[in-house]
Amino acid sequence: MVNLKMSAGELADLAAWVEKQGLKRNHEVHLEQVQTGIGTTLVAKIHLTEDSGIFKDFTDYESW
Repeated sequence: MVNLKMSAGELADLAAWVEKQGLKRNHEVHLEQVQTGIGTTLVAKIHLTEDSGIFKDFTDYESW
């Protein structure tokens, strides 16, 4: 089991970004949460082809 924690703002921003990309419903969004010395970062990655993809940092840095 993977435990992922994000703020409501991060979730809303993530949903808006995914919708803006015009992706098909079967595209997979990979979320990475990494604990740093300051706080936790949240990055979403979408593989478009075998050799390309897009990613965005959704970390709410104001909550640090």
